[in-house]
Order: sequence, then C-alpha cells, then structure tokens
Amino acid sequence: MNVHVPRGCMWIIETADNILTNYLQKYLEERIADLKIKNISNFDAFRTLITPIAKGIITKEKEELVSIALLKNPQRYLVKHAKKYEWLEYGLQGRILPFNHFVKELNKLKKKNPKKVLTQIKEETIKLARKQKEILKQLKIHPKHKKIFQIARDSMFYKVYAKDAQFFGYYCIGNLLREIGRRAGLTLEQIRFLDIGDYPKILFENKNYSQLTNERMKYSCHFSDRGKSVFYAGNQARKIMAKNQIL
Repeated sequence: MNVHVPRGCMWIIETADNILTNYLQKYLEERIADLKIKNISNFDAFRTLITPIAKGIITKEKEELVSIALLKNPQRYLVKHAKKYEWLEYGLQGRILPFNHFVKELNKLKKKNPKKVLTQIKEETIKLARKQKEILKQLKIHPKHKKIFQIARDSMFYKVYAKDAQFFGYYCIGNLLREIGRRAGLTLEQIRFLDIGDYPKILFENKNYSQLTNERMKYSCHFSDRGKSVFYAGNQARKIMAKNQIL
C-alpha cells in the first residue's frame, strides 16, 4: 500500500486528460520561445526532465548480474541471484524466469566486458543528471516549476516501482492462491479474478465461484468515468462494454 501512496496525487492529476503533462509541455514551449532557444525542443526538454535518476529494480538486477559476471566462480552467486529476481516478469499470469535465462544473460555480459558495461550504466545516470541541470539552467526554470518537474519525475519512478511491487506481491502469494484454488476446485487463473472478500466465503461457506470467475475472466474493464476510477466485471462489464462499443 505504501508504494502506491506517493503516486496517488499524480494519478488524480493525469486521469484522464493529462493535465500536468500538457501544462509542463506548454510551459517549456513558452520558455523556449521567450528565450529564443534553438538547440532544444520542448519535447526533448520534457522527456529529459521527467526521466527518473533513481535506480529501478531492472537496473539494480542488471548491476548485480554484472558484478557476478566479474567473479571467477559466479555459479553459486548466480543461483541466489536467479532466486531473488525470478519474479521480474511474473505479471498477472505467473511467469517465473527460469535459471537458464540468467545463465544466458550472464554469458552475454561476459562477452561484452562486464567492467565496461558497469561503467556505462553509471555514466548514463551521471549524464542524465548533468543534462537535467543544464536544461533547468538554460531555460531558467522557476524554482516552483523545478519542484513540479521533480513531482513528475518521482511519479514516473513510482509508476514502475508500483508495478514491480504488484508483480512481486502476486509472486509471494502464489502458493497461497493455489491452495485456495485447490480447496475451491478452481484454477490459479480463476482465483486471480476473485476479490479478497470472496476468499472467506470459499473457505468457510464452501461457496461455488466457478461461474462467476469464468464470467470475470471473459469480461472485465477498468476505466475513468466522470473523474472516478470504475471497475466492472462479469455480466455487468459485458453490458458496459457493449454499450460503449468496446466488444
């Protein structure tokens, strides 16, 4: 839950008209025009200023794998690494990366010169931070707008981080969901379409959710309706989707 809190304000601002994005791009366009700057566009400036500098999970995994590639006997460390990051592509479908995937990635790094790769990763971060400072100075960005760009940059980071946290959460409770499915006579895929409040009804009341989960698997939609985030599933979703010609 704490992962999603920092991005909450951005979700409200951006849904569904990209208010903040449009505002910041317009602001940069005006700054470039007022200062008669020719060597940078508002699009390039915007893209640079909202790109996070903080390391995400993917970058951390790559750096750790590069460090393993520098070792003389990497096998023992690679096993731990694979177990630590096998959930990266888990998503909502439950795909676990096999150990062989990390072996192949390690071999690729060895061929590229691990030290050089590690240096490149660090240099890219330094280069991005330097470019952001240059743009802020060149466009004479007001301190308040620097803070707004920081908010946008943090939001971009947390959007990815929240996704990774969600995937990791599904990965961690995988066995629990399988056990609930076993007791309910449902597949893991069906279990994923149940609400938390449905679990007690399955476990303590022996309620049959076969038909409901199949309906939800076939029809579900999540969208913004007059400024509110709305979720529909099953027969209700089918009617909504038909009405809005989504089917």
